[in-house]
Amino acid sequence: MTAGTDGDRYVLTMDIRASLRGRETEILDALGIPWRDARPHIQCPHRDHPDKNSSWRFDERTGRAICTCGSHSIFDVLIKVEGITFDMAKIRVAEILGRPDLIRIRNGNKHYQRHDAHSLLNPPSDRRDDELPFIYLGSRLGIEPGEVPRPLTPVVGVKALDYLDPLASPRAKAEAGRIVAMRCLWHDGRRRSKACPPDLS
Repeated sequence: MTAGTDGDRYVLTMDIRASLRGRETEILDALGIPWRDARPHIQCPHRDHPDKNSSWRFDERTGRAICTCGSHSIFDVLIKVEGITFDMAKIRVAEILGRPDLIRIRNGNKHYQRHDAHSLLNPPSDRRDDELPFIYLGSRLGIEPGEVPRPLTPVVGVKALDYLDPLASPRAKAEAGRIVAMRCLWHDGRRRSKACPPDLS
């Protein structure tokens, strides 16, 4: 899967806020803002503030920029310095912090599951069922799901996982143009789970 354009990509606000906490100065450094030179202020870096009296400073304790033009979050600073939207600022923060796992891809109304380890261990709640691995293993071992030993490492069940063929040619991808959901389990009339091959139709 390609990274997608900014119109296709998005970051959940609560995820990026949690990742950013305590790392705000990394964003300032990436923007080239000499915030450490403030004694106590530097010239405001915001595009919309023609600051002639050096009135901008960054408060590491609160994680906010303080200026005569207002009190600003790191997202506000990014928006004002680069002239971007809030959604674009969230993506920029994720990229600067080295957290590409937080960047999701949207296509119409469907959000696709990323395949890196962090994303696979944190699927959307509507796709998650942590009993699925034990149902599957129980069916393969011929025992009840409750008898399958539980490991100490994290275990996550994903109801449906998008399938992409990274080896397909661009032409084949364009012709196929569809994501195929891999079905790992099915239920018979008695509600027992059985393993089945993926449906690639």
